[in-house]
Amino acid sequence: MKENNSNDEPLPLKDILNENLLRDMILFVVLFLFILTQLWNDLFLLIYPLILFTLSMTFRIINTNKWRVYLANGMIIYNPLGSEKKIADRLFFSSMLLLILLFWIGSESISHPQLIDDYNFYFNILFILIYTFGFYWILIDIWKYAKIEILIREERETQNQNINKVLSSLGREKSIHLSIINLIAFIVLNGVNVLIAVLMHFNLISSIPYYLPGTGIEGSLPLDISIFYLFFMIISPCLTGLFLLIIYRKIQDFDIDVLNDMIQSLPESERNEILLNFSNLNKKYNNIFNQQQ
Repeated sequence: MKENNSNDEPLPLKDILNENLLRDMILFVVLFLFILTQLWNDLFLLIYPLILFTLSMTFRIINTNKWRVYLANGMIIYNPLGSEKKIADRLFFSSMLLLILLFWIGSESISHPQLIDDYNFYFNILFILIYTFGFYWILIDIWKYAKIEILIREERETQNQNINKVLSSLGREKSIHLSIINLIAFIVLNGVNVLIAVLMHFNLISSIPYYLPGTGIEGSLPLDISIFYLFFMIISPCLTGLFLLIIYRKIQDFDIDVLNDMIQSLPESERNEILLNFSNLNKKYNNIFNQQQ
């Protein structure tokens, strides 16, 4: 039976961690250490997979511990940010792709240093593409999962059935607008990146030399990256954070009268339990619960 976490004491580490989270941490750390063993002098590019991985772990922890604020019967399905599990999986997958790409380019700089200059143009495009795609990916179908539902037990044909009634969701119009804006942002960011890569390839703009583990072997040159890498690093999570905040506020802003209509046919004990659940999930619902007492 699940019990709500009514106090504000921090959870012990053993209650936060689970098998999925430990699996992701082990895989990421092992591959990260493989890259470090290549003796990279400049670790700037490793920040990108670290950002994706940190966000992935954050959503993983939210997903695995969200139930702690629920009461025993689980009459509320509360997903104002969508499916945290899917978000965590997608961010983790993107972070692993970036690590694999970095491990590959590091290995190539040692084993085939003469080819690094040929890879430069494609690496710049692919690296930012993977990074920005991770943030785009978590929003493409968030409208399917971002909602608050009430689990109502109804008697139909002499049998008790559980009916999920949607209390709050993005709605069709806002979902379409969000999807279009998210797609445009992804295309614009990568269009800018391709343009920058082309300009650097033809030496029309200045670039920053990025030294790989094998740079200098057989006279090999470093990678050329752009100062705009910092822009991509910051703007992608900021845009995604803004979208998630908008979604969160939209889902939270439901009509109290609709909630009361949904639960009015339930026994008083179950109505109070649902309202108490909401007060545990968000402090702003405390007033709702108190008014019903």
